[in-house]
Amino acid sequence: MAGGVGSASEDFVPERQAFSAVDEAPDPGLLIANMDAADAYPAVERLRAWAADALTLRSGDRVLDVGCGTGAAALALASRVGERGHVRGIDASALMIGEATRRSADYANTVFEVGDATALAFADGSFDAYRSERTLQWLADPDLAISEAVRVVRPGGHIVIVDTDWGTLALDYPDNEVARRYHAVHWPVPLNRWSGRRLLNQFRDAGLVSIDITAETIIATEWDPDATLGVRGLPPFVRQAEGLHVLGFFSEDEAARWLDTLAARARADRFFVAVTMFAVSGQKDNT
Repeated sequence: MAGGVGSASEDFVPERQAFSAVDEAPDPGLLIANMDAADAYPAVERLRAWAADALTLRSGDRVLDVGCGTGAAALALASRVGERGHVRGIDASALMIGEATRRSADYANTVFEVGDATALAFADGSFDAYRSERTLQWLADPDLAISEAVRVVRPGGHIVIVDTDWGTLALDYPDNEVARRYHAVHWPVPLNRWSGRRLLNQFRDAGLVSIDITAETIIATEWDPDATLGVRGLPPFVRQAEGLHVLGFFSEDEAARWLDTLAARARADRFFVAVTMFAVSGQKDNT
């Protein structure tokens, strides 16, 4: 078997296995590594390039990156705003901010700090542009986060938000009933599992103009269960199996069989998983 599924344990806390509580995770380094791995998907790279272009940045612009994580996307924008510009990243996780600060040591025009996406500590119109990626899905009030984005961007400024739609998660599994139950589970996906599909109308409701939308699908067709616990960018399958059991969706035997079947299919070159991400851009009305 690719791993073990033990009996229900109080040590397993679903919220601590994900990015809603990085600083409380049993192994935050694993979450950081998982984020780096997800960043390397071509679909993510294409969405980030689209988002950066949609911000229409110029030399001297001030950019806010909310939910900045390790700072990778923010640092990529630093060259676009030049020495006179400024990129500020905020994240709820002090560990992520520490990692972003470490990685930005050679960037004079970037600053990273702990902050709350739904209560930004900045004056109205402080920024020329705002971006956020894979953050709203973890928030209890994503609409408030978008309202804050509109508030801190100047009239005419641009806002781009990228998020996963976990309702599009497709894991090929031969037992249709087990597959149905797996896809109905809200863990290990975030609070707002349909965040991606809701972005367009959230932008409309926020009064943004010149709205545009695009999408990319992350696809993984290989997994070596003898070398890794899961595919890059997704929760390890061993942890998923444990969660499915602890939370009562699968019995211990069902969880073990689910894990064994995935591993066997991967070894037989029959593995497939995919999930779609959406990106929406808009402009704050000048009037």
